[in-house]
Amino acid sequence: MSLITPPKHASWLNIAEIEINVMDIQCTDRRIGSKKLLIEETKAFVIIEIKI
Repeated sequence: MSLITPPKHASWLNIAEIEINVMDIQCTDRRIGSKKLLIEETKAFVIIEIKI
């Protein structure tokens, strides 16, 4: 996985948008049929991100 470092003048919103995009590509790039599954997938992504 590669992280994209925003320019120094970027706001926290830019950083949040980048992180959400990375999660969307790596984790939720398909239709998720239930709220429970979405929560599980998101938690798994966050745990993986913290370990890296």
